Formats: sequence, C-alpha cells, structure tokens
Amino acid sequence: MEGCLAVNANGKSGGLVMMWKKSNQVEVQTYSSDHIDSIIHMDNDNPIRFMGFYGNVEPNKKQCSWNMLRRVGRSFKEKWIIGGDFNAILDNAKK
Repeated sequence: MEGCLAVNANGKSGGLVMMWKKSNQVEVQTYSSDHIDSIIHMDNDNPIRFMGFYGNVEPNKKQCSWNMLRRVGRSFKEKWIIGGDFNAILDNAKK
C-alpha cells in the first residue's frame, strides 16, 4: 500500500490503521483513538465516505463513540462505509 495513516494504541488496547493504493485519492477528514474518517475518490464514481471505527467498551466513553457516529452521519450525503469493532454487546450475558 502506498498511503497510510496509523493512530497509535493506548497501552495494550486500541490503535487504528488505514491503508490505500496510490491510484485512489484519499482525503482524511478527522481521526482520533476511536476512528479514522475519510473520503475516497475513485475513478468514474462519486466519492465514498469510509470510516474505520472502534466502539469504546468503557460505559462513559461508549456513548461518546456512538454520538460521534451519529454526528458524522448527519454531516454529508455521500455513500458511507463503516468498518471496525463496534463492541455492540449491550449485555455481558450475550457474550
């Protein structure tokens, strides 16, 4: 891969990496320890929004992660792809 953005891990957890081919134009919009948000321009197509996402497992931070997703989702009209670890288990009994 010719392009790369890495967000360092915090201790033993976290850390995100986004890599792309040089033939795709990628504009990183924002990033944090929980996400990398970008717009990808591909040949003969409208731009696509791509987000790598980590849903924080700490209860007080989990809501912030999901609120950020909602806020970003309302801010644009492009196609949107989200990938990552959503940590969406709401009840430990469901593990």
